[in-house]
This record gives sequence, structure tokens and C-alpha cells, in this order.
Amino acid sequence: MLGGVEGDAQDPTQSVLYLFQGGLGMPDREYYLSNDPKLVTVRGKYRAYLAALLEAAGVANPTAEAAGVLALETTLARAHWTQVESRDVVKTYNRVPMKDLATRFPGIDWAAWTTALGVQAAPHLIVSQPSFFVALGRAIETTPLARWKAHLTAHTVDRFAPYLGTALVNTRFAFRGTALQGIQSLQPRWKRAIANLDAALGEPL
Repeated sequence: MLGGVEGDAQDPTQSVLYLFQGGLGMPDREYYLSNDPKLVTVRGKYRAYLAALLEAAGVANPTAEAAGVLALETTLARAHWTQVESRDVVKTYNRVPMKDLATRFPGIDWAAWTTALGVQAAPHLIVSQPSFFVALGRAIETTPLARWKAHLTAHTVDRFAPYLGTALVNTRFAFRGTALQGIQSLQPRWKRAIANLDAALGEPL
């Protein structure tokens, strides 16, 4: 799941924590569920990309583990709201008291999560896609821990791949740059370095 503190849409004098659906490595639910031949091809490339990430992390049986990660993400994708639904500012504004999280969305250790973030004392938060979090709780309860570990490992390596050496840089670009976006050539390293610097420290500089 994803989250962030933003201005309360119904009380602009206050800031509040928003929760959004997440858990997918591809841009949208349709990449997992559609029978469009182009998206089916992308799914195959994503499975191979996951296997490469897991192999780089030293995970045993990376091909089988990648298939398991893709299956888990497909389960989450089925629970994702569509882009149209997620743009509905009324439907996605669901204020939930902190004390009600465990009852409304069982299967998730909300006490541990809110304590780790230091937000346990907040009176409430906004849950954008409630049905997703119900499904997420079921997935947590029914999916083996090893599969969640493989999922976390793959996403961690994916996140840091641009900084982990030429092989992983190229592997990540082949999927995220070429397969997903159609970009045929990777920018020179100096251009990527300047872009990262600008994104991280643009205003101070």
C-alpha cells in the first residue's frame, strides 16, 4: 500500500494521512488482467524481469519465485480500482478512525504499521480505495510469507537497480524503459546523474 500526508480535501486547515492501493510492479491493473496481446507480451517480459531481479539478489529458484510474485501481484490487481474510479474525489474520500482500522480491514497489523510510522496518535486517516485494503488483508492471511519476502526483495532491487552496476541498470531499462515506454536507448550516465541531482536537490541548488 502507498501513503502520504496531504491537505485534507474536506478541511484545508488540516493535514491528514492518505492511504492508496499499491503493491503492483507494472503501471496499472490492466497490465495483469487484460487479454490484449501487447499486454500479454509485457506480462511475459515482466516475469522474466522479476526473475532477473531475484537472481541478482541471490534468491534460489528465481524463475519459480518470479512466477509466484506475479501471481501475488495479479491477485492484488484484481482488487485495484480502475483509474476512473480512483479519480472520483467523493468515492475516494473515506475517513476512518485509527481505532477502527483493524475492524474495517482485518488481516493487516495496523498497530505495528502506525507505530512504525509514528502516526498512531492521529485521530483518523483517509482510505482512498477501501475494498482494496479488505482484499489486501485477505492476501496477507492466505499468502505464504516466503512469497511476500520474494515480492519485497524484487521490488527493493528494482528500486535501487539504477545505482547497482551496469548489468542491473541495463536489465531495468530493458523492461521499464523499452518494454513499458518504448524508449530505445538509455541516456548517458552523466545525464542520468544530473537528472537525479536535480530531482533530489534542485531547489537548494
